[in-house]
Amino acid sequence: AEAESGTTVLWKYLNGDNFDNAETVPEACGEDDGFGGFNRAFEMPEEDTVLDLVCFGACGPCEVIEPGDPVDVTFAVDASLITTDPAGMHISGSFNDFIPEAMEEQGDGIWTFTAAIASGTEATWKFINGDTPAGEEGVPAECGEDDGFGGFNRSLLVPAEDTVLDPVCFASCGPCETEPGGNVNVTFFVDMSLEEIDPLGVGISGSFNGFAFQEMIDQGAGLYSFTAELESGVTYEYKFRNGDEFENPPAACGLGDFNNRVVTVGETDMVLDIDCYSACGPCDDPVEQVTLTLQVDASQIEIDATGMHIAGNFNGFTPEPMQFGGNDIYVFEAQVDPGSVVLWKFLNGDNFDGAETVPVECGEPDGFGGFNREFTMPAADFVFDPVCFGSCTACVSAPEDVSVTFNVDASSLVAISPEGIHIAGNFNGFAPEPMTDAGDNVYTITVDVEPGTTLLWKYLNGDDFELAETVPEECGEDDGFGGFNRVFNVPALDQVLDLVCFNLCGPCEDVSVFNTEAPESFQVFPNPNNGEFSLVAPRNGAVDLRIYDLSGRLVHANRFLTVEGDVVNYNRAMLENGYYVAELRYEDRIYSSKILVKR
Repeated sequence: AEAESGTTVLWKYLNGDNFDNAETVPEACGEDDGFGGFNRAFEMPEEDTVLDLVCFGACGPCEVIEPGDPVDVTFAVDASLITTDPAGMHISGSFNDFIPEAMEEQGDGIWTFTAAIASGTEATWKFINGDTPAGEEGVPAECGEDDGFGGFNRSLLVPAEDTVLDPVCFASCGPCETEPGGNVNVTFFVDMSLEEIDPLGVGISGSFNGFAFQEMIDQGAGLYSFTAELESGVTYEYKFRNGDEFENPPAACGLGDFNNRVVTVGETDMVLDIDCYSACGPCDDPVEQVTLTLQVDASQIEIDATGMHIAGNFNGFTPEPMQFGGNDIYVFEAQVDPGSVVLWKFLNGDNFDGAETVPVECGEPDGFGGFNREFTMPAADFVFDPVCFGSCTACVSAPEDVSVTFNVDASSLVAISPEGIHIAGNFNGFAPEPMTDAGDNVYTITVDVEPGTTLLWKYLNGDDFELAETVPEECGEDDGFGGFNRVFNVPALDQVLDLVCFNLCGPCEDVSVFNTEAPESFQVFPNPNNGEFSLVAPRNGAVDLRIYDLSGRLVHANRFLTVEGDVVNYNRAMLENGYYVAELRYEDRIYSSKILVKR
């Protein structure tokens, strides 16, 4: 087929030359066809295209069915020429141990039943008018197989694919034969005495006029009529209209698609019974309406500047503002008839661009590929609890945050960075964050987090990870970089974590003598320096020179003799940029001085 590039092509495959045997396109690969089903859809590109082979009635290729695999077989019987038993039509066969099972009424006298049967086997069956063997059909010999009891069963060699059998007339080998149809006059009546008539008038829309509005004739006393020439034997769907508004008749009227009324045209002119608008049969005394209160919780969405609205069959699906009830709850009251089916959606804003997506589990198809909320109104006022916008249930509030206070003792460090002690964890994106000096080398910080969260963190001597603590394995969790993070699972209460020592799982046990008793200093120059410096010996004797970084890690050591007051030039430490603590350890005394290397 030729089609213009950029257009969307819609189609169905038919098993035959009419829509009676059209495929059922799955929703997963279809687009709403406006008649309760789906069309296949394809956006035409700018070049010739050959579409992939698909299986009739499926989205992809046909599945290969091996002999013996179960397939679906749909049996159909036409009972239009008999008086159907109140129990309905049944079927009994080899696939259900010949126990009568109810068939589904499809309208126009057609009843169907689907069974899963092994392919390659023979299925035998009879149709039954009612639910007892007394109503079994007499299958003609020419299309039957001996049932062993003096009669015949229908039979089928089950193919290796799902099969839908054509309807056969009850107790016959083929379809029911009817007289050739012709056109007859059908007169429709509607009683509008309980309605306020729209200025556009009262009309009728049906499958006989493409569901266009055709005005009905005012017969007085609220009665309106319309006569159409229709084909006998054909079933038509229709609705009455009050101006632009379509009626909403109840299910008891025997409705077709989209709550349409249904009529099957006979062989002679017909005058239909008078129906009350949006009701079955004549108008009764006016029904006293009841109040339905609908509520939506909009706490989990950003509310449109025009506010929350609602659209339903009680207002012609025209967006109507809801009233603010506090705490992000919006309320709407509708006056509806007891027993009526109410359909609606909540809208974030004043148009359908902001319509909620109603979940399928609490919705009714809206005819546009989505769902409406649905409720059958009781005989008394009813108040719905608030439901979350776009949900079937109430909104679930996120738990309130709790505070966690971290405490670290830095007294074990040789020296604390001029930038102070920091913390980095998954609660701050592992970005170093300064802690508060609480005195006595204790640093603290409090953060707010969600209960149930697992916290991961490290303490840093400074503002980068070069001076991060080494968390012991026994109180840590693998950080993915060959080390460990501290870990804590947050309960639903505020927490103050135990004081721990930098680099340890518990408190600082043996505090370094170099932090409890301040050592004497010695002169270093130049300071800052480029890694080469001179020191003035504070006394005579052998000395150990030790240089530590701010995490307390020993980065250089040497031993030599000094004479008090001598200047010793030193250039062998090969230090990187940063702060260091240099110690001169004599036999009975330690001297200390800070060094800043800055190239």
